[in-house]
Amino acid sequence: MTLLKRSIPEDNATAQSIMADFSQALNDAYRQLRELLTTFRLTLQQADLPSALREMLDTLQNQTSAKLTLDCRLPTLALDAQMQVHLLQIIREAVLNAMKHANASEIAVSCVTAPDGNHTVYIRDNGIGIGEPKEPEGHYGLNIMRERAERLGGTLTFSQPSNITIRRRHVSEY
Repeated sequence: MTLLKRSIPEDNATAQSIMADFSQALNDAYRQLRELLTTFRLTLQQADLPSALREMLDTLQNQTSAKLTLDCRLPTLALDAQMQVHLLQIIREAVLNAMKHANASEIAVSCVTAPDGNHTVYIRDNGIGIGEPKEPEGHYGLNIMRERAERLGGTLTFSQPSNITIRRRHVSEY
């Protein structure tokens, strides 16, 4: 990459611009890969969702001035390991989006189980709001979050001003 940059003449503005775009895209891809590896490592090291969430949020706290809080009241055995991975990654993506786009000073994650057995996760922030969630071309985070929620047997909803809710219906075992 460095050699390619050096080989482009300084007076070739078009090539310089293309190279800058390519460099930015590559840096973004590396950042996303690091985030995925961090999430994967967290899920392998932790035996339960609350601990994995706490560690993930502690890591993200170092990247933002926003106050990140967690209130996780899901029973340790509420979700199997695969479901925990999906939920952890949905929450991570939602928090990262709030950090990057919402201009929030507070981001709160809460996980609860209702008396009827339904599990719900709320991600709330005091930022500018998500509006109608639309995915810019080349971005897939919101769609992946929805697909993961569906794999959990749940739904992902966005509400104003800046709330994301993941709800999973309890499935009785026979």
